[in-house]
Amino acid sequence: MLAQMGQAFALQPDRPANETIHELKELQIARTALVKDRTRLLNRIKTQALSLTERHSKARLAQIERQLAAIQTEIETRLRGDDGKARKGGSCATPSICLPSSPCASTSRCRKNTRR
Repeated sequence: MLAQMGQAFALQPDRPANETIHELKELQIARTALVKDRTRLLNRIKTQALSLTERHSKARLAQIERQLAAIQTEIETRLRGDDGKARKGGSCATPSICLPSSPCASTSRCRKNTRR
C-alpha cells in the first residue's frame, strides 16, 4: 500500500544526515553542558565562605573556560571544512552553531542571533 502511494506521488527518499551534522550536534551538547556548569560555578563562588572551596571552584572555572575554547575552535574548524555541505538554505547546520562570518549569522533565521 505504501509503495503504491509513494509511486503515485513520485516521492524521493530523503538523504541521511551528513556525519558532520552529527558531530556538530555532539559538540553543541558538550558546549551547552559546559556553559551550564560554568553558570553553576559562578553562582556557587558568590556564596562560598572558605578560601579552599573558592580556590577549587575558580580552578574548575578556568578548566571549563579552556574546554569551551577548545570546543569552539573545533566547531569553527568543522564548519569551515564543511564547505556548506551541512548548511541548508543559508541557515545553520545545527541551531545556535554558526560562524559570525557565515551567511546565516546576519539573518533572523540564525538562532544564535536570538539568544539573550
